[in-house]
Amino acid sequence: MQKPITILLCILLIFFSSTQSYSQSHTLADKYRNKAQELKKTRQYLKAAQMYVKATEIEKEGPNPNLSNLSLALNEAGYCYDLAGRYDQAIKYYKEALAIDKKLGREQDVAIRLNSIGLVYYAWGQYARA
Repeated sequence: MQKPITILLCILLIFFSSTQSYSQSHTLADKYRNKAQELKKTRQYLKAAQMYVKATEIEKEGPNPNLSNLSLALNEAGYCYDLAGRYDQAIKYYKEALAIDKKLGREQDVAIRLNSIGLVYYAWGQYARA
């Protein structure tokens, strides 16, 4: 009778530790996103972009990334890099968000990302790409 109890305890331990890890990664990513939003409000776009990037890295490293949150944070990183004049990085993060939105089948967000990419190319003076 000892073996089934041991197995059950192991399963419960794995479940609770993975749930806690999942929760911790999302909580930490949320903190970085919140910090980024505050920086964006004060027009510290480069610092805000860096906080959004940290949030995306944490989200990606978690056991079960929230793709919706990941896409939004990538988009915000792209937007902040755009406002900071870092067009190459803006394109990079917009394209990464675009790939996730395509994967999720979110057509409206795909259109928004494509528009954002076009606007960056336009601001960058790359009119044919825009």
